[in-house]
This record gives sequence, C-alpha cells and structure tokens, in this order.
Amino acid sequence: MSWTENMNLLTKQESMASKDLFQAVCDEIGKYYENKGFKYSGSRPKIVYKDKVVKVEICFWSSRFNTSGKSVTLEILPNFYSQEVIKKGLSTSASKIAKGFILGHTDLLIIKLEHNVNKSIKRQIYGEVFEKEIEGKLEPTISYHHICDIYGINEEKFNKIIEFIDQKIIPWIDKIQKAEGVLEFIEKRPKSVYSNLLGEGVNSDFIPYCNLRFPELNIEKRLRK
Repeated sequence: MSWTENMNLLTKQESMASKDLFQAVCDEIGKYYENKGFKYSGSRPKIVYKDKVVKVEICFWSSRFNTSGKSVTLEILPNFYSQEVIKKGLSTSASKIAKGFILGHTDLLIIKLEHNVNKSIKRQIYGEVFEKEIEGKLEPTISYHHICDIYGINEEKFNKIIEFIDQKIIPWIDKIQKAEGVLEFIEKRPKSVYSNLLGEGVNSDFIPYCNLRFPELNIEKRLRK
C-alpha cells in the first residue's frame, strides 16, 4: 500500500502551491498518527495525545520563505504539558498558554556527548550528519534537527519523518511519567538545557511537575549541582 493516496503528492508536487504541499504532508502525518490514538487538527496542523498525567502536542509549522516548486519547510515542534500541575494550580507561569509546560524541542532534541569528544554533531531528519569542532567551555553535544524540506517528498522521506517522531519524541510520553525516565532525561542532557528546566528566563513547570510526582528525586537540587 502506498504511503499516500494523494495523487498530487505522488505526481504533481512541482505545480502545488507551497501551502498546499505543506497541508497535504501534515494531513498524511495526521492520518498516520490518528491510527495510533492521536487526534489530528488540520487547521493549525498538530497531533495531540492526552492522558491523566500529560498532554503532548506535536505541532507542524512552515516558513514564509517557502518557494513553490523548489523548497517547502516542515518544522516539528513537540510540547509536553503536565495535566496535574494545571489542575492543581501549581504552575509558575504567568502565561496562560504556557501553564503546565514541562518540555519542548530544545530540551528533548539535544543530548550531551561523552568520551571527551570535542565536537558538536547535528543529525538531520533525512539522515545527513554535520560535525563541528568546539572550543572553550562549550559542551560536546548531539542535536537532532527538527526541520526538513518536504518538497520532493517520497515514501522514503515520509518514513524518515515518522521515524524521527517515533524515536525522538513519542517514547518520552511514557518515560517522563516514571522516576527512572526523568532521571534518564536529565542525565543525558547537557548543562545548557538545565536552565530551561529550572525556568530561568523561560516558561517551565518541569520542577513543579517533578516535585508533585517524584518528590523523592529532589530534581531541582540535581539540576543545580
């Protein structure tokens, strides 16, 4: 069975307006995840998962610099929220839309490198890898880029997008609800991510969430070491 039944995606991408190509690809992603229990919203494209503990929105954005018939951006933006923090009124955020927010793409998609490697590595969704030597106090990291060009998308590229979501985002829905998952998360992140988790200059209810569910972990103390 083909990855899509949309004949325009299969044969006429060069004549599609960039907004139509973006919408068509989002619809295919949404259809795929609806079969896995997510809800899809096509008007402002995103897939949503919700249980008693967390709500996860994976939003799809594009760019005003798209060029029809040449380049169309797909940006994948995961946002994790604590249902309990919101319900219990424990949010530290003054912003209504940020209440309960615990994790986003800058937290999830960057991991520290071990073994005294003095470089930063960026992995693209379609598989390209870029390395850069670092100097000074910068931390060696590997980051998973959440943006790709969907012009010319085919089954292989579509599957790479699904693989990225399935491997880099979806597993954390379950992991972040367990103490061992939270510990794994912070242990694999570079120090540069810790300020986000602590809510220093950004909206974050990661600490209230952890204090509510895993008070024995004393997460704030671990992050401030």
